[in-house]
Amino acid sequence: MTQVKTDSSIEENTFSVLSGNIINLASIAADQHKKNVVLVHGCNCQHAMGALAGEIAHYFPQAEKADFMTPVNDRKKLGSYSQAEAITAKGNKWIIVNAYTQYNGGRVANTSELEETIAKVFHQIAKDFPPNQTIIYYPQIGAGVAGGNWAAIHPRIKKALSDHEQVLVEFDGTAVKSQLLTAPL
Repeated sequence: MTQVKTDSSIEENTFSVLSGNIINLASIAADQHKKNVVLVHGCNCQHAMGALAGEIAHYFPQAEKADFMTPVNDRKKLGSYSQAEAITAKGNKWIIVNAYTQYNGGRVANTSELEETIAKVFHQIAKDFPPNQTIIYYPQIGAGVAGGNWAAIHPRIKKALSDHEQVLVEFDGTAVKSQLLTAPL
């Protein structure tokens, strides 16, 4: 079941929290909204996609291909992103953003650097995707496998995306519903 919470500390209706699987929710949103739906997830700079990134690579090989088009082992990727288009079962397009938030996979040693990198990539995303045309979905990026402090990370994301409609998706263990998806583009 999807739960919605709103945060009145930001302009009304620009921020919400959903509980579920981010892939399912972004795919459903792409079918329901006239705005562009963008799903942002964290990646490392090693072309190794695990956790949510691995699930995205499994269902959307084009996202992994976009990652492979970038140099491997390149620290300059930190704070940048690659992207790929996805398509819903109803034929609506949406965008997957591979945000380079950490150099290696797994737990990071320097959570301050992680927070800075996440803020940097979300500022770039905010510049590149027009606020009046985009809804940005993201998980608790950096606070899972990477071990970052969500209480420190999230305010930076919200600030970077303050002009955008944004949706935080708290994972509830729900599996991907492949019937919502189509074959890769």
